[in-house]
Amino acid sequence: MEQATPEEESSKPTGDEVQRTGSKPGDAIGRLRSLAAESAANEKLLRRAFAQLEEQLREASKGVAVYGQSETTVLDSNGDDQETYGFLFFGERGLGVGFRTIEEDMCDANISKAYGPLFSTETISKCPAAWLPTLAHSSVLDALFSSVVASVVKVNESFSQALNAVQGMSSLPLRGLEEAIETAARQLDYEGVLGEWHSAQRALHVDPADAATRACRLLETLCKRILEDEGASLPRKKSLQTLFKAATNQVSLSRDQQTSDDLRAIASGIATIAHGVGSLRTHRGTAHGQSKKSQVLAEAEARLAVDAAGIVSTFLMRIVHSKRVE
Repeated sequence: MEQATPEEESSKPTGDEVQRTGSKPGDAIGRLRSLAAESAANEKLLRRAFAQLEEQLREASKGVAVYGQSETTVLDSNGDDQETYGFLFFGERGLGVGFRTIEEDMCDANISKAYGPLFSTETISKCPAAWLPTLAHSSVLDALFSSVVASVVKVNESFSQALNAVQGMSSLPLRGLEEAIETAARQLDYEGVLGEWHSAQRALHVDPADAATRACRLLETLCKRILEDEGASLPRKKSLQTLFKAATNQVSLSRDQQTSDDLRAIASGIATIAHGVGSLRTHRGTAHGQSKKSQVLAEAEARLAVDAAGIVSTFLMRIVHSKRVE
């Protein structure tokens, strides 16, 4: 029987080593396979939990354009210059991850930028598995929820300001509104605008929600006509807010074009009214389908929107006319 050399003797596993790794290599492989399967199952469960969270956030914020994000945190680190950091966010497209690497920071260090660092984004369903435990940490989720709630609060405040502005406008004497808007429209040959005004008036007693929709269309029609007459291109996005901003810029009525705080406040108020009319059309008008939970628009509320749109339209048309006769 051959004797083992000292080198062969020293390479044999000790009793402790055999106890740690198992008596056979297959035992260690089996253990590894079991742990890998457990890890894959946990990853699948975690992604499913994030998908459920995304659906709950969508349902809770339904009908409101919100955005929120957590503070930035380290997502992955393989050394000082190979760190990836980022944040969890929720917006129109759902849950996602914004991320950036230290290497990108180093590359951008010599580039002068007027804005902050740009983050790449990925959906939560496709981001690396190694990031998931960090993104699921309570501090990250708490920061995300706080940011989303703050976003909704801001939206509510803007609606409240718009409502106050429209209600304040509705308290003005409107006896001469019909005559004023007809005179202003005919001076400019804006028969289409006048037609929208009459259409909104007729709908008030028949279908208040439709009247609110027509009030929005009145302002949209006027804005498009102003832009066309000024030789300006229509914005790619045709929402009332975008059209109104472009039209008021053309006739020097935007907030930033005013020379005093008083005039800036008036310009902001006009824009807020237009935004409020557009929002009412979106949420309670006839432009979109209604659910069982949708609130019925009262005639008084619809009249508020129609009259406010009429006042703003008259003012804009008078400004356009004054520019023509200068």
